[in-house]
Amino acid sequence: MDHNDAVVNSQIHDYTGIEGLKNVIEECELFLLTGIHGRLYVHNGYFSLVPGLVYDPDKKADYLNFATDILSEKECVIFSNSVDSNNIYIIGALEKDIFQLFEDKLPVAKISHGSTIGLSYLLVNKYEFIGQEVFIILDNGHVYLSAFASHELQVFNRFEVDSEEDLLKYLFILFKQINFSQEYCKVNILGDLKLVNSRKENLELYFRNIIVVDPSSNINYLPGAERIKDTKNLDTHWTI
Repeated sequence: MDHNDAVVNSQIHDYTGIEGLKNVIEECELFLLTGIHGRLYVHNGYFSLVPGLVYDPDKKADYLNFATDILSEKECVIFSNSVDSNNIYIIGALEKDIFQLFEDKLPVAKISHGSTIGLSYLLVNKYEFIGQEVFIILDNGHVYLSAFASHELQVFNRFEVDSEEDLLKYLFILFKQINFSQEYCKVNILGDLKLVNSRKENLELYFRNIIVVDPSSNINYLPGAERIKDTKNLDTHWTI
């Protein structure tokens, strides 16, 4: 991003393990640009949602331990961000050696858990929702599932998913947990179902009211950089 927070370039890279990530960072031309800064979104299982009324910044590690087993604070960077006018805080964590790979090459102006993108987008738009709405936010190897009833957040969680069978399993569990109707509930898809080897037509066998969402955007791109939006990933449309 430049000094106006406009995206100046965009690339997608596949890698395996920390050595693969290190090679990408060493070779990627983005990390050779000058006069820019980075914003790091971490998509992993280390996150927890905390109501703003009880949030204490000195207890971030404690909040994470309620939701997941994390590394010690000596081994990881723990961070937090708020959404919905500080009504919800999202606590996240990232191994320090991975964080340092980015920090050494591109100063990180802000670090957030990747869930803040989807949660922020949904909460900004919640008053447009009908009585029962479920959202499937798709990414590589995982999905975020969220549910709203009468404009209020009921569920938001992340699941490792790489098949249609896995996606349906978690959707059925969600619907049963919150007693939503598969006939009435509006199911919203954000992202590319190919990432989980699924198709909208297949999901329509189980859910009557299902749509693919073209999300609004609050990210500015310089000419040429916007091509990454073709991935349909919510991260390319929305930021906090």
